[in-house]
Amino acid sequence: MTFLLDAAIKSSAVLLVALFAAWMLRRSSAAVRHFVLAAGLACAALSPALAVVMPGWSVELSKRAQMAAPVSPIATRTAPAGASVVSEAAVATAPAAAGSAVTPAFTGQQVLLVWAAGMVAAFLSLCAGLARLGWIARQASPTTHQRWLEVLTAVTASHGLARAPRLLQSSHPSLLVTWGVLRPTVLLPVSAPEWASDRMRVVLDHELAHIARRDWLTQIGAEILRCVYWFNPLMWAASRRLRQESEQACDDRVLDMGHGGPAYASHLLDLARALRSSDRLWIPAAAIARPSSLERRVAAMLTNDVNRHPVNLRTALAAVLLLAIVTLPIASYEAFAQPRFATVSGTVTDQVGGVLSDAIVALTNIETKAKFEVRTNRTGHYEITPLPAGRYELTAQTPGFSPLKEEVLLGVGESRQRNATLSVSHLQETITVSANDDPVRIREAGRPDTRKPCADPAVGGCIIPPVKVKDVAPLYPTALRERGISGVVLLDATVDTEGRVKDLTVTSAPHPELEELASAAVRAWEFTPTYLNGRPIEVHFNTTVRFGVETPKPSPRP
Repeated sequence: MTFLLDAAIKSSAVLLVALFAAWMLRRSSAAVRHFVLAAGLACAALSPALAVVMPGWSVELSKRAQMAAPVSPIATRTAPAGASVVSEAAVATAPAAAGSAVTPAFTGQQVLLVWAAGMVAAFLSLCAGLARLGWIARQASPTTHQRWLEVLTAVTASHGLARAPRLLQSSHPSLLVTWGVLRPTVLLPVSAPEWASDRMRVVLDHELAHIARRDWLTQIGAEILRCVYWFNPLMWAASRRLRQESEQACDDRVLDMGHGGPAYASHLLDLARALRSSDRLWIPAAAIARPSSLERRVAAMLTNDVNRHPVNLRTALAAVLLLAIVTLPIASYEAFAQPRFATVSGTVTDQVGGVLSDAIVALTNIETKAKFEVRTNRTGHYEITPLPAGRYELTAQTPGFSPLKEEVLLGVGESRQRNATLSVSHLQETITVSANDDPVRIREAGRPDTRKPCADPAVGGCIIPPVKVKDVAPLYPTALRERGISGVVLLDATVDTEGRVKDLTVTSAPHPELEELASAAVRAWEFTPTYLNGRPIEVHFNTTVRFGVETPKPSPRP
């Protein structure tokens, strides 16, 4: 959708310049105006491709205005209710006003469907015209009239053509058209053999001028471009003006070949009356007596001070150069350029999906160490902007939860959405065991109901921590110490939703016997469940058991 709109705007700008240049050249020859319009249509067609390959430029807002709004540590933007959030998605959208719910009249997909339908219809119309032209040519027969063949040979030589075009005669009473490039064809009406020799010469001079100038190829290119931009009135205007200038340029060439203006105008008016029904049968071919442009052409024929010179190389190069100078900056202009500064936004939730308000979210540039920090709002949403492009470390943390760290790569003007899910912090406990041959000591307490109603069930972060209700101290026989077996055992485990210890693993142990003693004690522990937002959850814990090793005390400050 954006690409189509951008291409339409840029092609329209180029066409406006070409149409204005043709108007400014109204005292020049029709051949020059036709060349300028054809070059303008070619530049308009190339502008989308040039926009892809050329470096873009855009008019930016004042940097002072962009930097005027610093990142507030608590200011955030709330996402509209019901908006879906996609993790790790690079998007570039303009923020909507908070609380607004405006439904667009047409979505981008609907607009593209309408454009595609119109383009297909326009192409089908063009193809139907070409098919009709081919059918008419197949129904026609080559001209065998001797006078026509003699005039054709003479006119072909006067126009400098390598070979004569096909000269066909149809049974249609009002068709006089020319088309083709590799195999150009002139189609004559059924009454053509009855014409006088001077009219034959005038008609063939005009039609072969189209062939020498390759007007049909130019006009078909304009028709194809008009099919793509069928919704753009400038394309229709430029295509119609191109056809008019083509006819007048051929008229100028006929007059330059020695035909008098009044005589030529008389022939043209007679042909227009005889062939007036041909304008109703649309076919993509040049017609000498099209009524829509007849008055303007006759007026030009009867005016002596009209410039009728053909396009020379110097004029053509100057026109192409000037249009290129105009087209290149228009094509490379980024009308829908993304802003230079990036944005990171998202939602912070706990492990059961509750939103975490007042959580601290920070972005630290890995290269420059610049830090940008905000707090989430009551819906758990955050937004950090403006951000220069670069590599960042994203951190999210709030009391009672393990902090989250990850790397984020931001491009120029990129908006990236990163959601964060925080888990409840691990429990930690350190036990120091001295030499003891007594049986394992067990302390049991009742199972109090420690659950408390959360203030707002819709907001996460409401943690009810576990309470140990059965504590089993590890056994450390004196014989082990006398043998010099001591050290630190590290264990990881999980307290399930019923308060039982499961998934116990030993991460470090100096001796198998110490490992067995520590594991046996920890497996016997029991807790009250851990509640998060009123729901029991599993929680991990780490235990350090020191056998015969005193916990180091901090040295006193001087």
